Amino acid sequence: MVSDSLIQIDPTFEKISRGAAIALETAFSDAHDRPHPSDPLGSAGPQPKNSNMLRLIYSRSTMVFAALTWLVCAGSAQAQAPDYSRAGFYIGGGFSYATDLYEDEIEGALPSGFKVDIDDNFGANARAGFRISSFFALELQYDWIDTYDITATDADVSGQSAIDVQTLTANVKLYLPIQRFHPYMLAGIGYQRYQIETSSSPETVRLKNLDYVFAGRLGLGFDVYLTDHVLFYAEGAAVLSDATVNVPLEGAGEVDNLFYAGLNTGFLWRF
Repeated sequence: MVSDSLIQIDPTFEKISRGAAIALETAFSDAHDRPHPSDPLGSAGPQPKNSNMLRLIYSRSTMVFAALTWLVCAGSAQAQAPDYSRAGFYIGGGFSYATDLYEDEIEGALPSGFKVDIDDNFGANARAGFRISSFFALELQYDWIDTYDITATDADVSGQSAIDVQTLTANVKLYLPIQRFHPYMLAGIGYQRYQIETSSSPETVRLKNLDYVFAGRLGLGFDVYLTDHVLFYAEGAAVLSDATVNVPLEGAGEVDNLFYAGLNTGFLWRF
């Protein structure tokens, strides 16, 4: 990051040093060439022989002054420029919007003639991690999705199901830092907790199923630094799980893939 910052500030400090050099050189030339008050027409003859040495001393002094000016300004700018890719911890959270990817799976597991409708839902997400370098981070991510309401109906039978889902994964993130904008891709593994409550009529059937299963996460997102410490993030990800659900209807089969896709947004604090 140091080289990038210097590349950005070089033109500015080149102008500063050049301006300082010109100003000092002009001041010296004016003082050296100005006629003596007692000889306004400059008829006093040639200047003393040591004038060339004085000019050399002033020229060297100008160069030293310009170099010091450049170094001081460059150091000041470096001290003030935030390092958005620095290593360190972060923590944060926000809101989630999720849509199921298993509506067709459920409909395929039901007897012929059933229609299935599943509502999209909102939730929350939280995360904490460590930025290892400019390009890598390790992270723990937790998602909670509010109850999915599932309705399955045909001419004679209707069923209602509610699915609560919570997912915890350990993620690896790969960044491409571009100043304040840091797009990334992530992959993670962990566990998912899901609970299903099902009821059907006209014969009332109520079932509850609670289980913990293996889960994976794949996603793309970006961070935007609002300040040196505060980030806004947005992320789209698919969560894959090993859940298996038995549909409590005669002639129905199993649902194996309770996958969902979500959009997560929120804020992070960088330490």
